[in-house]
Amino acid sequence: MSDARPTLGIIGYGNMGRALALGVSGNERLNREFALAVYEKNPAAAAAAAASGIFCAQTAQDLAGDADFVLIAVKPRHVGDLLREIEPKLQKDQLLLSIAAGVSLDFLREHSKGRCPAARIMPNTPALVGRGIFGLCFGPGVPEKKQEAVRGLLKELGLLIEVDEGRMSAMTALSGSGPGYVFHFLESLAEAGVSVGLDRADAAAIALELLRGSAEMAAQSGLHPAILREQVASPAGTTIAGINLLDRGGARGLLVDAVRAAYDRSLEMEKNA
Repeated sequence: MSDARPTLGIIGYGNMGRALALGVSGNERLNREFALAVYEKNPAAAAAAAASGIFCAQTAQDLAGDADFVLIAVKPRHVGDLLREIEPKLQKDQLLLSIAAGVSLDFLREHSKGRCPAARIMPNTPALVGRGIFGLCFGPGVPEKKQEAVRGLLKELGLLIEVDEGRMSAMTALSGSGPGYVFHFLESLAEAGVSVGLDRADAAAIALELLRGSAEMAAQSGLHPAILREQVASPAGTTIAGINLLDRGGARGLLVDAVRAAYDRSLEMEKNA
């Protein structure tokens, strides 16, 4: 690619790679600051990227040879093979980025033969709409200019939290997997509405706006969620009756256990990488 802007090259156009690519391509500021390219071996996914106006490299090596920032967005089990494939093209002035859960900085350095510095990012899919959450940790030797470029990119797509690598699994469990929990809750609320007599379209719309409005209220008020909950739950009212049932069923504990299960799985993946 011939462009004065630094190139962000994304290898992998699955759910998360697609969310990041479309989030970048749909952001005017990021379009001014970065050229975007992807590589995806699946022809249908590559065609979808091209149809969205995103430049598609012919091979992973081509992309790795041209990009200033090489972002790995493949499944964790494929990262080692991919790094061995692209390693000959990597140069010391590039930055290798990985969003693969459980793949450590040591693993990235080892399998890329330390040809360039590396960083880990734990994103989530709402990056697609500019409301992502990103955990970020840099490995040694990343120039400050490149650090600032990565920070600027991620802040345009959502909330950036810099952590040490030991907390990346916690970011994976809460924010990386978090949209799955929220969508599961959203689906359950909509089905609950149907069960008490609302038609399916109305129940889905109410559930969606309920989550959107409640989250915005929490963000604007700055109050602890417990206080906001108390404001809704009047004595002997309908809301406290529902909350009591959730508490008796262990809903809070199940949610904590779900995050913990995701955390343990991330640690297991890193151990077995």
